[in-house]
Amino acid sequence: MCYENARDIPGYITEKIFDSFFAGCVPVYLGADNITEHIPKECFIDKREFDTYEKLYKYLKNMSDEEYVTI
Repeated sequence: MCYENARDIPGYITEKIFDSFFAGCVPVYLGADNITEHIPKECFIDKREFDTYEKLYKYLKNMSDEEYVTI
C-alpha cells in the first residue's frame, strides 16, 4: 500500500511508490491525482478505482499470476 500523506495535490509524489518498485512489489497507490503523468498506469494499482476496501480486496485476491506479472 502506497498512500501519500496528502492527496489531490498535483505532482506530490514521494518515495513511497518508488520504494515499492525497488522492492519488487506492485503498489496500491493513493495520492496525486495526476500520478499517471509521471508513472504509467500499468505499473501500479490505483486505489481510486475501487469504491470500497472490500472491492479492492476481491480484486487483489482474484488477480491471476499473469495479470500480476503484467503490472
